[in-house]
Amino acid sequence: MTKARDFAMMVGRSEAINPTRVALLDGDAVTVTDSATVSSIVGNVGTTVYDSLGALPVAGLTAGQQAFVSANNRLYISNGNGWYNVASVNATPTLATNAAAGTIALTPGTPLVVTLTATDSDNADANLAITLESGGDLFKFATISQDSSVVTITPRTADSATSLGSDGSATLTFKASDGIGVASVVNTFTLSFGPNWSAVPTKTKIITGDAASRLYGLGTVCTNSDGTYVGARNHNNGVADYDVWYKSGGSWSKQATLIPTGGNSPASNYQSAGMSDNGDYLVLGDQNAAKAFVYYRTGTSWALQATITCPIANEADFGWSCDMSGDGNYFIVSDRSSTSSDYGGQAWVYKRSGTSWSVEQQLTQPSNSSNYGYSVCIDKTGKYAFVADWAYNSDTGRGYIWTRSGTTWTLQQTIAGSTTASADRFGSVSAISGNGEHLAVSALYDDDGASSSGTVFMFSRSGTTWTQRAAITPAAITNGNTGIRGMGIDDAGENLFLAQKNGSSIYVLYIYSRSGNTWSQTRQLDGIDGTEQYTNGMTGGRAMSGDGKVVFSGAYYNNDGSNQGAGAVYEFVSG
Repeated sequence: MTKARDFAMMVGRSEAINPTRVALLDGDAVTVTDSATVSSIVGNVGTTVYDSLGALPVAGLTAGQQAFVSANNRLYISNGNGWYNVASVNATPTLATNAAAGTIALTPGTPLVVTLTATDSDNADANLAITLESGGDLFKFATISQDSSVVTITPRTADSATSLGSDGSATLTFKASDGIGVASVVNTFTLSFGPNWSAVPTKTKIITGDAASRLYGLGTVCTNSDGTYVGARNHNNGVADYDVWYKSGGSWSKQATLIPTGGNSPASNYQSAGMSDNGDYLVLGDQNAAKAFVYYRTGTSWALQATITCPIANEADFGWSCDMSGDGNYFIVSDRSSTSSDYGGQAWVYKRSGTSWSVEQQLTQPSNSSNYGYSVCIDKTGKYAFVADWAYNSDTGRGYIWTRSGTTWTLQQTIAGSTTASADRFGSVSAISGNGEHLAVSALYDDDGASSSGTVFMFSRSGTTWTQRAAITPAAITNGNTGIRGMGIDDAGENLFLAQKNGSSIYVLYIYSRSGNTWSQTRQLDGIDGTEQYTNGMTGGRAMSGDGKVVFSGAYYNNDGSNQGAGAVYEFVSG
């Protein structure tokens, strides 16, 4: 410090020394990073700290007197006549971006432009260096270009990302440096590609292996978010059970056969089912036994967690329709036709606390009708639920959308199809997207100009308002049509799976995809082998995975050449 001070006094001007190392009066060098630290240090060694340059004394100065000005982070020494700046304390630059914090999901085909704003409080004219540092394998699913402080991240195509082995997640660190201090912002970027149903899908047949069994289908087929678990009702020699299959390494194997106690000999009719996103929870509705059964998976073992009986006595069809929220915390179950004073049909939402399930609220029907609760569905987080009443107004049908705030459910809106009339049965099947923004409802016999082919009405939510956006009527099928009897929708409400029955009891399967508010058919699924029959699903069921890439359908009276009459479940994976 002495030499620097002496040199400054001789030349009569300020002189900066190492900006991150300041030598104090005792001769020890210390590293400093901010004015508060320096103020503390220099104050302890006899150096006076001043708030601003104007506060420096101008009279009574002595040679060697030291002062620190916190306003500009500079150290001054007096020669007895004035002050000379002999050191500055470097402050770390600041860096901000126009991008959201945390994880950013890239959109296939759309570049993301990130603008960086860096400042240096020590020197506004400093030439800060902007650099990038990738963590993980970002290059495998995106290219990066930089023009000064503007960074453009362009997602690769699905084929390119796949060929490079992308896992769809990586970090990128943005850095600004003045040569000493470094400011940084870290983001995680993800990229996932939606299904491509325009390409021929991969079809896999999952067979029960029992020639005497029938594996009933769509209404009781359910899957988890990524399509690695699938459950289906199996009616074997007069006894109904429920099989759960698991996919590992591209191969399917039966994980469990569920036969709950409390049904009829020992179980009767699994009319409906729903599964959580991770495949840990499964709810089965047994309307003949008037019960619902909740199963929980630990590893590869399934155990009955709860047997649910109707809160109201004498409910004839409790368990007729049910669905489970994606998070596994809620399920909805209905009785579509009762003998009590509720005028025929009710619905209940159950909430889980640990391993116990209890009624959170009865979604009481707003009008007197005999089929309230014919189909029900609930979204991923248990915030939105739909209850259909197809018997309303001489079977014209209508539906009720409920929403939850805390533990209270309120009726948000009553909906109906724009073209429905008497006997059309709006609400025969329903499905809600995982994000609670899109709802599909089938009117079983609404012809809409296509001779009883049935219509699926698509609704979307904006805030608290639901609006019909489209009416879907699949192409006419020979031998006559009897409407849409099964469906599934993905989490984003962008892909829809429909099953339509023709006059010969064979079901034709369709995939529709959304662009804005327009829905278009992208695929008719084949797979009719011999005399097999795809099955109906009058109460819905999660037959499509959350990402929309996988759909399932059951088939009964399947004939594969070896198991005459045995049933099967079909898996279709998008291209």
